Amino acid sequence: MIRTELTKTMTIGLAVSGLVLIGGGAQAALVLHLDAAAPGSNPSSVWEDHSASGYNMSVVGSVTHNAGSQSYTFPGGGSYMEGGISGSESTFDFDTDEAAGAGNGNAITVLAYMTVSGTGAIIGKGTNAGPGWSHIVGNDGSNGYGQQHLVSSEGHSTRMVRRWGPGGPGRIQGVGDGNSHLWVFNIDGTGDIEGTSLFVDGNLSAESDDGVEDNLKGSGLSILNDDELRIANLLGAGDHYAGELGFLEVHSGALPGGLSAADYGAQRWNGGNPSRIPEPGTLALLGLGGLMLLLRRRAK
Repeated sequence: MIRTELTKTMTIGLAVSGLVLIGGGAQAALVLHLDAAAPGSNPSSVWEDHSASGYNMSVVGSVTHNAGSQSYTFPGGGSYMEGGISGSESTFDFDTDEAAGAGNGNAITVLAYMTVSGTGAIIGKGTNAGPGWSHIVGNDGSNGYGQQHLVSSEGHSTRMVRRWGPGGPGRIQGVGDGNSHLWVFNIDGTGDIEGTSLFVDGNLSAESDDGVEDNLKGSGLSILNDDELRIANLLGAGDHYAGELGFLEVHSGALPGGLSAADYGAQRWNGGNPSRIPEPGTLALLGLGGLMLLLRRRAK
């Protein structure tokens, strides 16, 4: 169940045309901004991207928009969303550190406010066997798990995967309860397994102890591919995400305000009332002064 009273205030920065101003003149890119509260003019067929990428997603199968709950319902199976009707898939090509040069890998942060009723890739680009990347979620009844997966060669022979949940105490408590939760996946771009993290409802998730982890650093290979971005289905994968998705964002590079993934996740979770980024038109009306006034009020 997606809550309908989500705040429309960005609590930690000013996003303008997909760019978030941070300290020192640096810029962090919001490259995908999908919000079911503002899906666009034809929500049954297209989910419009509010970022500067303009990467709209088309509905495939039986995905439905629910205006009351401000969410899209993904039933699993052959129902998903795919890009390609506008924007460029290359926006979502994120290099490993080895392919881009040591220390120059792309940091990636994916936010998804959703319920989880079926296991599969919530978002991904490429194929299950590689090259490509994906973020996978699932549940085992009342609890759940998450996985980050970067594959740089065919057949999984060179990959980075980190899991949270199955196989021990790392299991993420309560995310299979039918309610919506805020998932924040972060990859720091170093290629190190320890440079990945998952925060659920503002809390760091413990890694799995099932031994299914590999390190991509040192492979010298890239995860780049020419495939379109997909939601709820990864090419070549048999599993498909099922649940209600309220909003989905992809950030490339540093996070707004220069915050860590931990701080960003906690601020967006907002004590159980997750904050949505305002649409570009709303931001233009607010202006910096109006936004800062809202921030000061929220800080009291």
